[in-house]
Amino acid sequence: MREKKALRAEILKKAFERAQKQNRAFSLRALAQKLKLSPGFVSKILSGKTDLPFDRVNDFSLHLKLDQVSENRLVKSYADTKVERIGGLTKANAHHDDVMKNYVELAENQFFLLSKWYFIAILDLAGCKDFDGEAAWVSKKLRIPASEADQALKLLKAQKILVQNSEGEWVKVAKNIRFPTKQSRDLIRGYHQMLMKKAMDTLQNQTQQSDFDRRLVTGISMAANPAHLKKAMARLNEAMYEIAALLSEGECTEVYHFGLQLFPVSNP
Repeated sequence: MREKKALRAEILKKAFERAQKQNRAFSLRALAQKLKLSPGFVSKILSGKTDLPFDRVNDFSLHLKLDQVSENRLVKSYADTKVERIGGLTKANAHHDDVMKNYVELAENQFFLLSKWYFIAILDLAGCKDFDGEAAWVSKKLRIPASEADQALKLLKAQKILVQNSEGEWVKVAKNIRFPTKQSRDLIRGYHQMLMKKAMDTLQNQTQQSDFDRRLVTGISMAANPAHLKKAMARLNEAMYEIAALLSEGECTEVYHFGLQLFPVSNP
């Protein structure tokens, strides 16, 4: 029970800190006013001193703009209580929660990292063996022009998203980062389009058996009941982060992108 209470506080605190980074005027008092609660009570909830009442989950989710992943984690933390609301899932998944605790949620003013597909790829390369923070190595590894690799590295270092550790090695400022959002955005749509094009290039140009063995591009079509869509999305989100955790274990030497596409091919 105590662990679940701490998890709820962590989710809400991260969302509040992200909102503050985006809008300096977003204070504890402003949040409390939106929630029609006292600032002291809200402060105790964010610090974990007081548990979030289940009947206020919707309000906190709305005003802190929790994305679907965070909403699902928050609701599922109540385990055996009435959870048929946001995620529609009735069983807690402790492993998923442990995985998500390691993620730093970026504010919207940091979404520029999605403007080029290789910004994120470079950050993940920093977690790979032999990464030296030099443009020539990055250019060869990602198959991008050296000039673009050089500009990207300079930007990431200037923004202190790529930093040097105590041993002088270039590393990502946080091992795992997320871009939480509740609405469609140009930058995010553009990022997914770039990676979908790379997936198309892979299918068209990497046709050897060895290429096939290093990827999984598959899909399934089905007659679907839209009433189950929220549940399906929640399970897919969990699977995505669990796969990322699995592939990141041990010594890393490559960067992979795991994309999900679930969309209607029929008119409503």
